[in-house]
Amino acid sequence: MHIYPFIKIDATADIPLVTQLTQKITWLIASGELKPGDHLPPIRHMADGLGINMHTVRAAYQRLEADLLVSMRSKLGTVVLHHEPGASKDGRSGYSSFLIGVLLPAPTPVFNAYLEGISRAASEFRLMPIICYTYDNPHLTDRYLNQLMAKNVDGFIVTSTSSNKFVENPALIDTFPATIFVDTPDISHNSLLFDSEKASFLATSHLLEHGYKDVGLITLPLDWANVAQCYTGYQQALAKCNIPFNPDWMVEVPDFSYKSGFEGALELFKRDLLPRALYIISDQLAIGACMALQGYGFTVPGDVAIASYNDIEQAALIKPALTSSSLPSYEMGLRAVNLLNDLLGGGKPSKEPFRLSTSLVIRESCGCRADV
Repeated sequence: MHIYPFIKIDATADIPLVTQLTQKITWLIASGELKPGDHLPPIRHMADGLGINMHTVRAAYQRLEADLLVSMRSKLGTVVLHHEPGASKDGRSGYSSFLIGVLLPAPTPVFNAYLEGISRAASEFRLMPIICYTYDNPHLTDRYLNQLMAKNVDGFIVTSTSSNKFVENPALIDTFPATIFVDTPDISHNSLLFDSEKASFLATSHLLEHGYKDVGLITLPLDWANVAQCYTGYQQALAKCNIPFNPDWMVEVPDFSYKSGFEGALELFKRDLLPRALYIISDQLAIGACMALQGYGFTVPGDVAIASYNDIEQAALIKPALTSSSLPSYEMGLRAVNLLNDLLGGGKPSKEPFRLSTSLVIRESCGCRADV
């Protein structure tokens, strides 16, 4: 790879040249532009190519080697190593950047209140959040972790992560900057959770209390740990009423989009087994499902009653307004930043998750009046 076009050195900047060069190469490695096994240019060639002193290049390479990013060997040259983010704390600068990395699955209304809470709390502590959307891609998640580490962030707030590296290797958490995990049930270390199981139990139970025996489910992928908890609550509500689970009443969709909710309802039409009631694990999915139902001549709740999950702003605005499990998302954002700030100040890590309670907001979609 010809890296010279990617490296701009400013001799007039306040940042020393060796620091500039180290940071630029670190960023290329973190971004995956430089891969394990790639060779950096020889010191003399790099110096000539950038118009800087050989001693500056040598010092930068030595810093990269100390950070376990490269290996310098006689006759073999300077070779990029496989590097796990956080593997070397000694390579961090030692000063606070006041930057925090916030990783989220996607830009969806589900996270609006949560991000507002993060932003409000971060401003109080003079912290600047860097928002990264991972789109449930573990490789993209890992790349962002690398890149944020290269930017010397003080800590992370990792939300509903699709990366299983922390699950498979919990000790890795201790090698990272301060990290808070939100809505990630399979990680207990410095973890904040919604009581999703109870929220789903209450919503499903409410539909059952209307007398509906066939309560179907439109769900996100069940191999997502946070979704699995919702599924457990749904199953518990059925079991409490001695109603067997019918797999034909369940549709699993790939994401939070309105389109997926629409298509989930269509899938139930195709099976010709449309349940009398539906619990839908996302307001966005529920809105999409309502559009499908109404488009095919069904009424909500007249033909199909619906309860959902999240209680985003739009849930109260559609017709009929959605009965939904309300999550304290804004409070979650505040707590995440406060907990992170405590860790940055030397506070002790928490080994057990803290669980925030939820409540059921009753509106018209389930068959109740809005003022119940």
